[in-house]
Amino acid sequence: MKEIRLIRSKFQRRKETVLLSDLETAKRNLNDFLNYIKSTPIVENLISRLPSTNIDWKIWEQSLWNSLDYDLPEEESKAARMCFEVLEKHKNNLIGISHNFHTSSNSIADHINKFFEVFIPPLYNFIDEKLQEYEFLITPVDMLEEIKEFVDEECTKVYPETHNSLNNAYKIFSSASNNEEFQNVANSCRTALINFANSIFKNEYLPSDSVDLKEADAKDKIKYSFRALYGDKNDKYREVSEKFIKNTWDYVNVLVHKKNSTKNDARNCILYTYILISTILQLNPK
Repeated sequence: MKEIRLIRSKFQRRKETVLLSDLETAKRNLNDFLNYIKSTPIVENLISRLPSTNIDWKIWEQSLWNSLDYDLPEEESKAARMCFEVLEKHKNNLIGISHNFHTSSNSIADHINKFFEVFIPPLYNFIDEKLQEYEFLITPVDMLEEIKEFVDEECTKVYPETHNSLNNAYKIFSSASNNEEFQNVANSCRTALINFANSIFKNEYLPSDSVDLKEADAKDKIKYSFRALYGDKNDKYREVSEKFIKNTWDYVNVLVHKKNSTKNDARNCILYTYILISTILQLNPK
């Protein structure tokens, strides 16, 4: 939901900027408006799914001077598609197309604004209405943001050392640009998992045939804590959850030493760490 609101807000600003363009800024502002549509996946998908208008543009342009409605379709989706195609087709030749658009002024800037007033609103309104509908859906970004908020809130109150390590991972990640810094992200995630493991683990969680765990053996501490908190259920969920715990711990530790790490590696490291901690926290280990 937050992601959609942000997209709508940015899109609205670009629409308003285009409609307030002068002769010097019109081309740049229109291209910025169209590029935002094409570079924002959810918006681009809305437009690309609409069937092309298949208009004979030469005939359409020849008829412009004598037209007052510019042949926009009544159906909103078709009108939006036509507007997008018209704007895309003429984005680099605004003077050439805009002299066809009637206005009481002799200023070419006013003619360009008239062109924008005809074709920007139907396209913008169609997209914005669809985005409003999407606001009621939960996007992957929303889900990840909810996980982060949940973990940060719980850890701040109950596991401050874990929270500090997670914060440090985020702080490093925000400006990380080389292998050493990506490794430092992983180190902070590893520290967060160790702190979390030591905080939630109780010796009573150990199976009767197990030896005492080492201080830094976070993987097994988290695994046994999950098993105890989840309850006496040896089912598929427990099996895959314990595999996720192991794989996350292994991923973080591999990244600590990995050469030629990438920003995406570091991002995944933080993401998996948050999901793992969230999985345990939902079992209320207090």
